[in-house]
Amino acid sequence: MRRLASLALLGFLAWSSPSPAATLLPEPWEIQQVKTITCGARVQPSIASFPPSIRQPTAAEIAEIREIEKDLGAWDENSGAIARARELKARRVVAILGATYGSDHPVTARAEGTVALYLGGQGRQAEATEVYSAAVNKLARRLGAEHCTVIEANEDLAQSLLAEGKNAQAAALIRRRLVVAERVFGKNSDQRNALVDELADALDRDRQSADAVEARTMATRAASAPIPTEQLREQEELSRLYENKQWPLLAAYHRAEAAKLAHTPGADPARIRQQLVVLAGFLAMSGDFSDEAVFRAAAAYADETLGPKPGRSEYVFQAEAWANLGRSLLVNGKPQEAVEFLSRACDQSSLFGYDDDFNEVTHAQPDPRAAGDCRIDHAYAMRRLSPSDDIARIDEAFRLVQPAFVSEATRSLGRTAARMVAIAAGKGALLAEGDKATGEARDVAIALSGQEDDNGNLKIRGGTAADQRIALEGRGAGQKRRAGEVSEQLQREVSGYADFLNPLPVGIDDLRGRDRPVLRPGEAMIVWVIRPRDRQGLVFAVSATDQAWADLPLSGAQIAEKMAALRAMIDPCSSDQPSRCGEDLGHNFDPALAHELYTVLLGDPAIARVIGPAKTLIVVPSPMLAALPPGVLVPTASSGANAAKVDWLVRSKAIAVLPGVAELRTLRRLPASQSQTKPLFMMAEPDFSGHRTTARPQLAAGAIFPVSRLARIPASGHEPDFRQIVSRLPGLPGTRLEAAEMQQAFAAGPGDVLLYDAATEEALRARSRSGELASARVVAFATHGLLPQEDVLSDGALALSPSWRSSDPENDGLLTVPEIATLKLTAELVVLSACNTGAPSAEEAQANFSGLARAFLFAGARALLVSNWRLDDSVAPTLMGKAFAEMNAGADRATAFQRASLAILDGDGVKVHSGDDELQIAIRARQSHPAFWGAFTYIGAP
Repeated sequence: MRRLASLALLGFLAWSSPSPAATLLPEPWEIQQVKTITCGARVQPSIASFPPSIRQPTAAEIAEIREIEKDLGAWDENSGAIARARELKARRVVAILGATYGSDHPVTARAEGTVALYLGGQGRQAEATEVYSAAVNKLARRLGAEHCTVIEANEDLAQSLLAEGKNAQAAALIRRRLVVAERVFGKNSDQRNALVDELADALDRDRQSADAVEARTMATRAASAPIPTEQLREQEELSRLYENKQWPLLAAYHRAEAAKLAHTPGADPARIRQQLVVLAGFLAMSGDFSDEAVFRAAAAYADETLGPKPGRSEYVFQAEAWANLGRSLLVNGKPQEAVEFLSRACDQSSLFGYDDDFNEVTHAQPDPRAAGDCRIDHAYAMRRLSPSDDIARIDEAFRLVQPAFVSEATRSLGRTAARMVAIAAGKGALLAEGDKATGEARDVAIALSGQEDDNGNLKIRGGTAADQRIALEGRGAGQKRRAGEVSEQLQREVSGYADFLNPLPVGIDDLRGRDRPVLRPGEAMIVWVIRPRDRQGLVFAVSATDQAWADLPLSGAQIAEKMAALRAMIDPCSSDQPSRCGEDLGHNFDPALAHELYTVLLGDPAIARVIGPAKTLIVVPSPMLAALPPGVLVPTASSGANAAKVDWLVRSKAIAVLPGVAELRTLRRLPASQSQTKPLFMMAEPDFSGHRTTARPQLAAGAIFPVSRLARIPASGHEPDFRQIVSRLPGLPGTRLEAAEMQQAFAAGPGDVLLYDAATEEALRARSRSGELASARVVAFATHGLLPQEDVLSDGALALSPSWRSSDPENDGLLTVPEIATLKLTAELVVLSACNTGAPSAEEAQANFSGLARAFLFAGARALLVSNWRLDDSVAPTLMGKAFAEMNAGADRATAFQRASLAILDGDGVKVHSGDDELQIAIRARQSHPAFWGAFTYIGAP
């Protein structure tokens, strides 16, 4: 046995201006003109709601400002030469905005505040005060003294005056702000009380102690009046509930508060509406959408506050309000109106997203690849509105749900495909240049992070370190810019590059294309869409000639419960009882539960009609379903405990799993690799102990090895010594037989299989650098797998032989996910014959594949064979030998692995060298349990 090693709704109400570095550039006038912000109970115009006096910035100027914004927002250190460099960049932005929007425009004035910030960082406080003062005057003239932006800018000016030692002037300014705050926010507001404290500090500095004492008394009296001890305790309890995610209790509290306000004479209507918005947020997090009136109130508040058009990404909360109202309408039996609101919500939220560096981006038009969760609800609402099998209706919903499957795995396959078409088009040199630029930008980021302590401050102070950082940042920005230019050039010059890199949702007609059909005769695609908690989902089935959709009769929570129970029967270690990890595989299994789950997932008559004639199922699972291979489901009710007699799905269907729908088209349109000159590269039976012996005892073919327990790294409270941990792993003699089976199947040479102390990370990286790894058609690992563990191992890993003669920590014997991602592969298939290499761990609950699987896809693999749980060494060699013999005989990969699984299930392929007939019967009966024959899942095109 191998051992394993939307709170945006709420945040909007607590309004605060973004930092100057984040808001240098306004959005286009046609978007911004309707936007407003809330200051206290007042609705006020955005600072960008004033049209520019001359023109909009050019595309080049916008790109320059965006690049500067990223730089200014990347680091908080403002001293010395660093602050000087940023001051110059901020002045450049002011120049661009002044030439386009006008020198007195509020946007320009806000950017001037950024210049003042970096002047202060250099100790040039008098200059900073002067710039702050000029900016405040411009803002006040255009926005009015009681605008939130002006109040905040005055705070910056007051702090600059205090830093300059002008305490009396600062105190006078704070007094004026205090009067404004009382009018805008109220006499008992947090904003007003904070200013009283600020005034007291300024008076203390100015040695006006009597006035300071009076100010502090005012602050204490004002703060204590609205919050007696009972309410303080109540707030502490609310904080505790929030930390523990007790959303229903928080919803109940805010419902009571809203009712109390509604019955309070003279209560501010704005506060009542805000309370309802908060209530709607907690109800949504609770999964309770029954109170339509509350969600209507929240959506109305968003509309009144922001207007009908979207703006920056903070306004995604408006889309969330619409989406939650749509969900509520669904619950209350109003699908027509639900479709309307969900459609609006999905389109609006898909205007916003993140680039590869998680910077916010805004699209000019809704991006159909975005807003996955919202689109799932939209599709479900369409099903409620019209459940017919009309192909146009099914196709629309089928396209809608696909963004929910966009993941690291789908992006990795797209990246691999794009690279291969670029190489086939003769753009390998340009691609290499882009890779080099990306790598150097990454190296700069690593070097920069190495200069900081845990708080982001430089470990080395002084001009030299600062100058070095500026130089590094400049080089990193240049390399990143070059990588982007290369990508744009490839998208222009290589047909299909952009489509592979960012595939759009695929329609039913696309799958059946007349000239280049993606779905072939005898194949059917299944897409399961699981919705969370007590919400029901959908299932889609599409073949070359038929299509259907159906409701899933159980909720997401109910399906998850049955999935967990079924998996625990196969592998006790997957249960929530750690003590069960001591149990061997194959103890018990309930075919009735597997049949019940089949009925839920595939039992609808319309779905059965589509998949019935198919010999191969191509399955796109929700993350929840990734932990269980479909082949262990049972189409026909079975009685008795004889697993060999059960009608397992694997008996009638070969199964291939894909991370998304578009990935089938991607894989089937890939050009053949030109670099594969060797059939196999494999690592097996690593030498974990470091004894460095090459002699190994001879093993009889088909020898049986005991099932071992789950291997986990012991938590220690300090940095673990992975080399020592690997050295304690037990040997894996069975993997030598597996290597021999594969070597024979591929007629591979002795140098293509590395065993014992040759199977090191060092050797693997050397082959990757030389290109030998990329020349292998199949790459395989037969070893231990280790699961991610919080605070110990952040990602999964494969165990190889530690390089005992090397002190390099990268040669510690653990091939981790980040290390795998840097390998250079073009393999048609990567085999991960180690425990639990396929399904996501508890730490990866939102993924549809494990980190190990995703890393190999990122490195360039086209397809994977991964394990679903612990592996038995008596099965793996037989399964590998049978599967690759079938492939050599002409079977496609999905069919080959189906036949290999059936060989284990029926006992035909298991070789047991023993004169004890009863032992042979017992072993074969044991291996008919799905824990043995169902251990692997094929990920890729059939």
